[in-house]
Amino acid sequence: MPAPIITEGDCFISRFTLKPERRDEFLAMFTGLVDNFRDAMGETTHFVFYGWSRAGEYVAIESWKSPEIVAAVRADPAFVDLIGKLLDCCAKPMQMEVFNAMNSDGSVFTLNPVGKSTVHPDVGVGAAFI
Repeated sequence: MPAPIITEGDCFISRFTLKPERRDEFLAMFTGLVDNFRDAMGETTHFVFYGWSRAGEYVAIESWKSPEIVAAVRADPAFVDLIGKLLDCCAKPMQMEVFNAMNSDGSVFTLNPVGKSTVHPDVGVGAAFI
């Protein structure tokens, strides 16, 4: 199967700096999230990648098919609860970088302005768009 070439949609790179003593707890919750939503994400995303950065951050890279899907995911009470628990495992705010595909309208930047996130739970260390 050839690799996809994405020219529409939005992409988010989330970087989680974990408290060392909470790493296993974070990974167990994140793995559960992925396992529970794997089929749905296959339908609603262009691609996903989960892994580690050179700096030791846990990285989630996700390209979603529409802003409406992102908004629906963020509004789901179970997702909000879980993200709050994940953020509580972090040593500093989760950093999220936003990208707009070359054939998209750029609204992702307006919906997710630089600074403290207003779309993620305000718990623990919180989240910020960079």
